Amino acid sequence: MKPQTKRVADFLTKKGRITPRDAMRFGCWRLGARIYELRNEHGFSINSRLKTVRTRDGVTRVAEYSLGR
Repeated sequence: MKPQTKRVADFLTKKGRITPRDAMRFGCWRLGARIYELRNEHGFSINSRLKTVRTRDGVTRVAEYSLGR
């Protein structure tokens, strides 16, 4: 497993969910790509949902990923 993908997997395992803002804290700028790898190359069951968040420019929607059950 690539180091960045492993960091995302570890975060998901520890916290249960991750957003792009969480991933940026450890240098992952393409969270969707890492989630794709975890799902398709490593067999993780990961759910996604759109979440509305406030920004300095208003509001936007981002994906929030969580471990499947």
